Amino acid sequence: MALLELNGVTKHFGGLAALREVNLQVSAGEILGLIGPNGSGKTTLFNVITGIYPLTRGTIRFKEENILGLKPYQICHKGIGRTFQIVKPFTRLTVLENVMVGTFYGKKKAMADPIQARKTSEAILDRVGLGLKKNHRVSDLTLEDKKRLELGKALATQPELLLLDEVMAGLNPTEIKELLELLRSIRADGVTLIVVEHVMHAVMNLANRVYVLHHGEKIAEGSPAEVARDKRVIESYLGEEFLLASG
Repeated sequence: MALLELNGVTKHFGGLAALREVNLQVSAGEILGLIGPNGSGKTTLFNVITGIYPLTRGTIRFKEENILGLKPYQICHKGIGRTFQIVKPFTRLTVLENVMVGTFYGKKKAMADPIQARKTSEAILDRVGLGLKKNHRVSDLTLEDKKRLELGKALATQPELLLLDEVMAGLNPTEIKELLELLRSIRADGVTLIVVEHVMHAVMNLANRVYVLHHGEKIAEGSPAEVARDKRVIESYLGEEFLLASG
């Protein structure tokens, strides 16, 4: 049984087809890499899954339940969390308060207890490496820390499926290595991941399977090794330099 199943997912903006007949299945416990050139439809796909954009046509099922027509907060309550390509912290709140918002908003409504929400949020901040900065204002954080906070906010909603939109963008190699280890540990705890990323060496080392979009359509799908050698992917996105560098 697929955890997430998309069939014929199509999204038009006026006369522009941002997604065309996308079919995708994601299994529980998987890390799926979602790659493609800028404008290929990756973030749009996240937005239709999470209810931000309505579909033009197609179906989306999560744990065999049709989630079309649900509001974003309702989809979050079902167990789908996400981060955003452009970080969106609550700038007037502390780091801890930002994560606490996620506990109130997310799947487990028992987290409405402020004391429990604080304990849960502190544990999440420790996990993402921000425990010592829990009382800092968001404006004091580095880009890396803001990326970690974005991840912490998403984890606070208690997701079963987590959609990550370029969480490694702007990070240096050491920061990327640390984040990869964190993402693997999140998957080990039973959270399924879909990762949109342009840092190719990172996503190729992280993902079990890679799905490639170009002009809103799937052009390849398979293991990282298979996708890296696919002629259409090389021509449209990776380039010959990536193939040579990867051996």
